[in-house]
Amino acid sequence: MTAKKYLDALADENGPAPSNPPIAAFSGKEAADFVAMLMDDSVPAADMFAAMKTAGRRGRPAAQEKREKSVQERFRLPESWSSYIDHAAKRDGFANKSDYLRSLVMADAEAHHEERRLQLA
Repeated sequence: MTAKKYLDALADENGPAPSNPPIAAFSGKEAADFVAMLMDDSVPAADMFAAMKTAGRRGRPAAQEKREKSVQERFRLPESWSSYIDHAAKRDGFANKSDYLRSLVMADAEAHHEERRLQLA
C-alpha cells in the first residue's frame, strides 16, 4: 500500500485499518499542520518530505488522540457521470467512489502546489 493510499484510508473513518504502516502517519494537530503546509504555496516540497520523514508515529491514532473532523459533502451529478466515476474507480483500483474522488482532490491540490512553486521560482 502506498503512503498516499494509506493517508486516504486514514481520512476515511469508516475504512478498515491498513495492514502495512506508511512512511508517515499524521493525526490531530500534526495532520492539520501538514495539510496547511500542502496548501501554502511558499513551502518547498523538500520541507513536506522532511515533515513526512519526521512524523511522530506510525499507524492509526490512539483512541485519546483527536483527528481532524471529517465532513460529508453531497452534490448532484448527471447519471452518466456517476456511472463513469464507478467505472474509473474500479479501473484505477480504488475500493469505492469516495476513495477515487478523494484521490482526484488530492492530485489537484498537489498539482496546484507544484504549479505555484514553479511560478514562484
